[in-house]
Amino acid sequence: MVDGLNSAQKQAVLHEEGPLLIVAGAGTGKTTVITKRIAYLISAKKAKPSEILALTFTDKAANEMEERVDRLIPYGFNDVWISTFHSFGDKILREYAFEIGLSPSLRVLTLPEAVVFMRQHLFELKLDYYRPLTDPTYFVESLLTAFSRAKDEDISPKEFEKTAKEKLGVSKTSDEKEEAKKMLEVAGAYQTYENLKLLHGFIDFGDQVIFSLKILKEHPSILKKFSGKFKYILVDEFQDTNYAQFSLLKLLSQIHRNITVVGDDDQSIYKFRGACLSNILSFRKYYAEAKEIVLQDNYRSTQEILDSSYKLIQHNNPDRLEYCDQISKALRAIQGSGLEVRYNHFENLFAESEFVTGEIKKRIASGESEPKDFAILVRTNANAEPFMKSLKLEGIPWRFSGNAGLYDQEEIRVALAFLRALDQPGDSASLYYLASSPLYEIESEDLAALTQISTRAHKSLYEIFKNLEDEEKQEQIKINLETKNKIEKIVKEIKKFRALANKIPTGYVLYQYFELNGIFKKLAESNDALSFQQAQNFHKFFELIKRFSQIAQYDRVHYFIEYLEALRIAGEDPESSQADLDENAVNLLTVHAAKGLEFPIVFLAGLEQGHFPLNDRGEPIEIPESLIKDVLPQGNVHIQEERRLAYVGMTRAKKELILCSARDMGKKKLWKPSQFILEALDKPQMNEKALKSNPLDSLKIFSTEIKENKIFKPEPNPSETTLKTSLSVTSVEDYLKCPLKYKFSKILKIPVLMHHTAVFGMAIHEALKGYHLARKDFKKMSLEKLLELFKSAWQSVGFISREHEEKRFKEGIKILKSYYKKEEKSLKVPYFVEQDFKIRLEENTIRGRWDRVDNDPDGITIIDYKTGDVKDQKEADQKANASIQLLLYAASYKNQFGELPSKTVLYFVKRDVIGTAIPKAEKIEKTLETTKKVIQGIKRAQFAPTPGYHCRWCAFEKICPAIAKKL
Repeated sequence: MVDGLNSAQKQAVLHEEGPLLIVAGAGTGKTTVITKRIAYLISAKKAKPSEILALTFTDKAANEMEERVDRLIPYGFNDVWISTFHSFGDKILREYAFEIGLSPSLRVLTLPEAVVFMRQHLFELKLDYYRPLTDPTYFVESLLTAFSRAKDEDISPKEFEKTAKEKLGVSKTSDEKEEAKKMLEVAGAYQTYENLKLLHGFIDFGDQVIFSLKILKEHPSILKKFSGKFKYILVDEFQDTNYAQFSLLKLLSQIHRNITVVGDDDQSIYKFRGACLSNILSFRKYYAEAKEIVLQDNYRSTQEILDSSYKLIQHNNPDRLEYCDQISKALRAIQGSGLEVRYNHFENLFAESEFVTGEIKKRIASGESEPKDFAILVRTNANAEPFMKSLKLEGIPWRFSGNAGLYDQEEIRVALAFLRALDQPGDSASLYYLASSPLYEIESEDLAALTQISTRAHKSLYEIFKNLEDEEKQEQIKINLETKNKIEKIVKEIKKFRALANKIPTGYVLYQYFELNGIFKKLAESNDALSFQQAQNFHKFFELIKRFSQIAQYDRVHYFIEYLEALRIAGEDPESSQADLDENAVNLLTVHAAKGLEFPIVFLAGLEQGHFPLNDRGEPIEIPESLIKDVLPQGNVHIQEERRLAYVGMTRAKKELILCSARDMGKKKLWKPSQFILEALDKPQMNEKALKSNPLDSLKIFSTEIKENKIFKPEPNPSETTLKTSLSVTSVEDYLKCPLKYKFSKILKIPVLMHHTAVFGMAIHEALKGYHLARKDFKKMSLEKLLELFKSAWQSVGFISREHEEKRFKEGIKILKSYYKKEEKSLKVPYFVEQDFKIRLEENTIRGRWDRVDNDPDGITIIDYKTGDVKDQKEADQKANASIQLLLYAASYKNQFGELPSKTVLYFVKRDVIGTAIPKAEKIEKTLETTKKVIQGIKRAQFAPTPGYHCRWCAFEKICPAIAKKL
């Protein structure tokens, strides 16, 4: 476990009992330390895997941690709790929601969705100042930010209101009274907003932590269960925790106090998300007995890069852990010295982007570097645009990892143009875009002529299209026959789908349109990287539509367009499909997105005062200082946060760091170099002369010519690059049933409409899950609450008609009543409910989840619930004995507990028929060998179709080439 570790890392991994603070500077191997500590605790039998909780901040970090632990533990111990704070809180909330009067089926709103939700209910909030009639939605985002910050500080609406009333009571001047009234208005809106969310079945991210805290505080038995369960708790990126999250950790660690936190106060860059820097500064005050270990050996950067970064961050003293605890955080470069940190100041933005692109191009052409060796880091998404243009102009491959891009992808713009053309007959711009798109490819000359007629006649382009022959005669123009046919097709399709748009949900309208025009069929038949990315983008867009359908009062095209515009106003533009970091392309990222990454050569660009650091705009609605639990620093909070962000950017560089700034941004104001450059380079002032570019070169940015890329490797087959080492049990079954279906579903992710059987099955499953969880904890659940779970999980999508939906709903109620009656007579208590598992097969992982496990007198029974229409015992037993799923379930149980279950069961709840299989070692071994072949088949991109009787129920029947050949 400790091979290859330095002395400080070994101490951290082998730490025995009690609290531990690991101060891990940039590039010091903190993830290695955390994962090896988890592995050590398990292998040394200090704790069972299920007694260890590891928390971090992103799904990506949690997955990486889990994969590393899996590799370190040979037998695939799979029940270490590794998750994000929000996922962990959500798990507690779902399991014990009824304890605080909530439903476990609450849906989580993203911030942009919360903006949309509040806009819809704005006039239900008691607002005056914060809802100006001239612009009622002006303060919506500010209010939501204030509510979110209040939750970060664990401030309830009642606590907020109490403080506001107290402030009003002691106010003397008119200004003080006005501020107190505004605060009281915010408090009232906070309470009403929370009530509205719950009334409509929603929570937000902050609620996942706040409600789990509430459950633990108000129910000592539940707190005792969790704080007793987790003997060891490990927290990554501790500097990014907020007050509420630290409160959760304090509760969970109160029995064993074996909590290890890893962090670096100099890399705390999420104050805007509520990160509480004082958590790491005060850890030892709360855990007085805590041991502190500082990791100083840096395995990433040269000493020159580390020294410049250290000079910069010391300007945050005295509000740093190093200063407060009198420790040394100066990092030592294991790779030694290298190039000096360079700085270039440019006359204008174009000169800056031209220099960066030129440097990259020169080094790639010489063969000394590859595109993926370079990173251009910027402060905001907007700062990235000049570099995108210059890289594109030179034919250099690049990938952008800001929170943007999906709506700008050509295929998504076409989809949006179609939906807008349906919604607004007079939207000529959208119809023009649609007509000129690859779907119709109307000649530009004809389209231009018709657009001119539209403008002169003050008619919409759609009206011109509808009356094309009349317009031809009147305007005395000649439109070629091919264009006429295409326009006739557009008009016919617009009429057809406009009629549907008022009757059926948005996703169904768009899906049918794509099917009609063969879009999915073309993607299915293509095998190039572009088609792969387009399919991925369509998948993301349909997921967006699906989320809309879950929160919308009316799912119709018109309301979706309104929703989408509200999302865009709120700043939501989902990232488009991008290849992963192994793609051979220049990395263009915001510094926030670069956290945790490293690159050989880094350009830290846009370092102008006012751009980086950004000017402090403050929050329109401030949380009163009397309510804030965070210990505020002595210095300028905003500048310190920006400085830490610059420090993070600088420490991403492994071999070379180049700082850049520009004087002229194309506006009246001329910009000065950032103070951070002076601080990092330890200079009293800047004397660098601004570098210029050739004035004629700046015109190249408007060129439509993109240079052919001849010096880079071709993009690999998407099926190879996107294979993950982790497969679900369902994925294995899908591949065995039809490899091509697996490709469509799991690799290309071609969207499919939700079928009514899936809606029915999920609603039944959610209801049974809640019921079984209650029984597992010896809690009585009424039939009414069981049916309430079913109702809250129900979705009105995929049904043939309203009558069809009502009949299915009643059928579900009948099934649950029957099941409840039978179970209430039983004394059985589930051993596990919704328990995740995984099986390691060489370098690969198979994941799944047991619906229910019972510890019966004759041994363990694994139960999987089905809603299919199985009518008799013989058929049920046949299905159970042929089930790959059940065999993998049995294998996973043996993998974890060392013995096979006594039986595995498919429980068909519709007719209360139970199919049973007795797992045999030989059969399980064959299944594992088959699963290995599945993995190899996927890795080798073997996706041949297996047409048969099952094709009639396949969601991809209409686009499958095998079906087409049969026909």
